[in-house]
Amino acid sequence: MKGLGVGMLGKRMETFWKRFSKANFLYLTMATQRHWQLLQSAFKKASAHLQEHSDTRVSKTQCAEEIATFITEDFGFSINERTLRNYWNSLEKNPEQNPIQSEVLEGLSRYLGYHSYSNWIIANDMRVPTAALPNNRKLYWIAGICVVLIVVLVSFYYATKQRWMAWKEDHYEETDFDSKLLQTGVLKPYDASLLESFKKVHKDSIAQFFSADGSPLIWYGKNPEGEYEYFTDLDRHPETGKSLKEITQYIIEHHIENRK
Repeated sequence: MKGLGVGMLGKRMETFWKRFSKANFLYLTMATQRHWQLLQSAFKKASAHLQEHSDTRVSKTQCAEEIATFITEDFGFSINERTLRNYWNSLEKNPEQNPIQSEVLEGLSRYLGYHSYSNWIIANDMRVPTAALPNNRKLYWIAGICVVLIVVLVSFYYATKQRWMAWKEDHYEETDFDSKLLQTGVLKPYDASLLESFKKVHKDSIAQFFSADGSPLIWYGKNPEGEYEYFTDLDRHPETGKSLKEITQYIIEHHIENRK
């Protein structure tokens, strides 16, 4: 039954992503088609303007130079005629791909006399047909459900496969997952090194504080009651969560009995 539910969920998610990808493809296709129409309109205007002052046929290069000069000088975005010709050639071959850079779209719209690219779209009534896309509300609802389910499944997998440990008196012990202990900070991800080497020791049982090269062998910190406690490795205090400090001669002399 559990496997059947997961299988149905997988099929529904697969269907959703197919529909979402199709909708996204349709939207991007329509967007690049608008880019092509905008570029054509700009070249048409440039050609008409240049033709008024020329007895010969105006070339695409001349149109591109006219538009590039406007975008660079009047709009403030640096572009050359070759870039515009490349846009023209690529979109002429495939108007459903090779989208135009947003700054260029704004500059082309300004050249045509519009305040912005969005104003050009509105003025030319180039809305995406609603029939081309799935119902947006339903799409977002399905997307939200899928996200929640993915989070739940990942969390379940992580909780059941991840190994855990918890502090017990003076050492860490491996234990089962417990959501309450995790929320309170008692439960920690399994760490073999800490499990093996991190212990709390009584001050009277410490035989050596430093190694031969002077490196610390003991670290200390205060418990919730403000009392000093001592540990055999560097980590955070298991109860307060504060970083431990390496032992010093001052701590030895002033806080550990019979050590002068």
